[in-house]
Amino acid sequence: MVAVWLVVFLQAVPALARGRAPRWFGGRVGSPRLWALGAVVTAVGCTLGLLTPVWWPGPATVLLGLAIGEWGSRAGRGRA
Repeated sequence: MVAVWLVVFLQAVPALARGRAPRWFGGRVGSPRLWALGAVVTAVGCTLGLLTPVWWPGPATVLLGLAIGEWGSRAGRGRA
């Protein structure tokens, strides 16, 4: 769980604060804040999956976070 949050902290928190994706994404992220929100939601889902006794909240939140991140990656594509 610490590794997941470390990855999120290093990538998503600066993207949320500055509005720019990390350099190693090379402009592949259309909406950096939306992508970062998806990463944070995915990390919360991983945490829920490990800490809750019910099976469904963790995977459901992970899938929601991945969908938000994908939406953030595709947002703004196709515009001139």
